[in-house]
Amino acid sequence: MLAPGYLGRQRAIDALKRSITTRLLKCLMLWFSKKGRRDATVAYGADVRVVQGNYDDAVRKAAEYAALNGWQIVSDTAYVGYTEIPRDVMQGYGVVMEEVFE
Repeated sequence: MLAPGYLGRQRAIDALKRSITTRLLKCLMLWFSKKGRRDATVAYGADVRVVQGNYDDAVRKAAEYAALNGWQIVSDTAYVGYTEIPRDVMQGYGVVMEEVFE
């Protein structure tokens, strides 16, 4: 599984990684990836790659790694040819918000 990392989703994805037996590679933006955040992600067993640029650059880099290695991207960012998983992730955000307001 390959996931661009951003905000609170990161810890949830990291925790998921602990519960499954698969490799996780995270692409984090250089300006956003403080050492503590990187260290916490690595502590959950993920490989981290720091990417120059913005979130879209990290998503593109993640897509490149996935294509080269036959990996699956899990992201909420859709792009041409990659819409099903982001749709499911966004639906999951809706469920989380419903639970918050209950």
